[in-house]
Amino acid sequence: MNHTATPPLSQPVNEREIPAEAGFFVEGKPCPVLCSCKNCPADGTDMKTQNRYALILSLLLLLPCLNASAQTGHNVGDTAPEFKLKTLAGKTTTLADLRAKGHVLLVFWAAECVYCFAHIKDFNALHDQYNGKGLTVAAINIGGEYEKEISDYTKENNLRYLVLANRLDNLDVAEAYRAVGTPTLVMVSPAGKILFRGHQPPDVTQWLK
Repeated sequence: MNHTATPPLSQPVNEREIPAEAGFFVEGKPCPVLCSCKNCPADGTDMKTQNRYALILSLLLLLPCLNASAQTGHNVGDTAPEFKLKTLAGKTTTLADLRAKGHVLLVFWAAECVYCFAHIKDFNALHDQYNGKGLTVAAINIGGEYEKEISDYTKENNLRYLVLANRLDNLDVAEAYRAVGTPTLVMVSPAGKILFRGHQPPDVTQWLK
C-alpha cells in the first residue's frame, strides 16, 4: 500500500498541500474542519453541504425553545389541551373541530352546581348571539352524572348550547384543564391558546369583533 507523506506540522496550514486521498472524507461525509489547505476536498460544493449540516444542527438545538413557547397547559397563554368527546347525540367532536369555527368557551359544570344553573341564561345568550359567528359554547359535565341524567337536565333547563357527555372522558379533560370548582370557564382562541379562565362569564367582545 502506498503512503503519502504528511507535510511538516511547522509548515503554515494554508501552504500545506493536502492530497485529496488523505482521508478527509469518511463514508462520503465532508471534512469537519474549515480550513484553507491546498487541495482540501472540503471546499466548493462540499463546503456548502457542510454549511447546510451546520444550519440543520442549529435548528435542532432551537427545538426545545420552540416547544417551550408552545407549552400545553391550563394557564392563560398556554396551548389548550386537545380532547375528543361525544355530544348527547352521540357525535364525536374534538377541540380542533370546535376551534375551526372560531373561539371556544369551555364550561366545566355539574348538575348539582347552583352557580352553573344560575349562569345557564348567560350561556344561552352567548350561544344565541354568537353561535355560527365565531364562538362555540361547549359544556363539559364533570359532576359524574350519567348521560341520561345529563340529557334530562339539559331538556328540563333548556340548555341550547353544545353539551359534551362522556362521563369518564370528561373527567380526564377536567384534570388536563385543572378544572377545580364549578363552573370553571376557559376561553380558547382559534389558534388553540388559552385566553381566559375563571368562574364568571367573560366579556367576549374583547375577542369577537
